[in-house]
Parts: sequence; structure tokens; C-alpha cells
Amino acid sequence: MTEIQLTKLQLANYVCDELHKEMPFDLIFNQDEFVPFMEIIDTSNLDVGFSVKSIGDKVHVGVTKDNSNGIYAALSNYLEKHQKPENCIDQFIASGEFDKAFKDVFGLPKCKAEFGRGVVKIKLNEMSQQDKDVRLNRFLTAPDQQFFLQEDVAIYLSCSIHTLQRLRCVGGGIPYTKVGRCVTYKKSDVLAYQERQIVMNTAQLAS
Repeated sequence: MTEIQLTKLQLANYVCDELHKEMPFDLIFNQDEFVPFMEIIDTSNLDVGFSVKSIGDKVHVGVTKDNSNGIYAALSNYLEKHQKPENCIDQFIASGEFDKAFKDVFGLPKCKAEFGRGVVKIKLNEMSQQDKDVRLNRFLTAPDQQFFLQEDVAIYLSCSIHTLQRLRCVGGGIPYTKVGRCVTYKKSDVLAYQERQIVMNTAQLAS
């Protein structure tokens, strides 16, 4: 981490990316960075425990497999509340510019033409059921090599965005591509992940 004082949003994004490292490891902050980090953790009201050591003018926060989920949940909750998407594919699609740029390549689905630009929204909790149905139908009818935003995948799998974020943090989830802050998934990888989750009987859940 640089000596430049980061804003809370920059700090939260930085630490979330660091949590993909092999554990255990130390997050190393200067004092100006450690204070806002602790403010985010404290205001999350989550029970997150970690070791803190002062070494010289730096503060070392211990990250392990036991506490990484809690740290990630606190930071991702803060980002979800305060971060506005910038230069993201979501904005590009929501603006209608994606359709203008690629309508001659992919064509516009009938449902998109009927419902207009309001079909695509950034947050799941802002979508109507009709919006979700449109995105689900687009996923179901798309070729297996097509990439989709995490909102589309969450709708298809009937899970939350936070679940996908947690899987990206701890591993064992769906392979993904990340450009800047934008995460996309290939449909074939989503279907393969879903296939691995099939349970034949309740005995498998206990194993």
C-alpha cells in the first residue's frame, strides 16, 4: 500500500482485492489508513476478530481463513452502501449505449425492444420481477460462451450478490473475469458450477 492516504472507498476496494492472497498474511497499514479501516469494521456491527501489531510506524492486521469472510463482509457491505459504479459495463448497458453499439452484431431481444432501457438496472433490489424475468430469459437463451454480469448470474442461481462475492473471496466458486471493478462470468462456467452443486440425497449434505 502506498503512503498516500486513501479514502474509505479506495481502502475498502484495496483490502477486498488483497483478501484473495494465500492465507495467513498481514495487511499492512500506516496509521492514517488503519483508522478508517477500523471505522468500517466497527460500523458493520459484525463480530470480526483479528490480531493487530504495531511494527515501527506500520500496523499489521492478521488475516486468516477464520476471519477473512468477516473482514470481506464488512468491507463489501460498506462498498454496497456507498460506492457508485464508475466506468462499469453495468453503466454502459443501463445507458442504452451497449444496444446501440452491438445491435447489428447480436440483435435486440424482443423483450428488450418492448421494455426499453429500463430493463437493465444496477442493483438487484432495485429491479422489478419483470426486469429479473427479462434478464433470466436472456441468460437461458444465450450461447454457452457468452459472458454475463454478476447480477444476471445471481438471478439465475437464485442467490445474492454477496454470496458470489464471498465465493470469489474464499475460492471454490465460479471462475470469473474482473476488469477494474466489473466482474463477469461465462455462462458455461455458471452451468458447470450448478452441475457440481447437485445433491442426490440428504446423506450427501452431511458428508
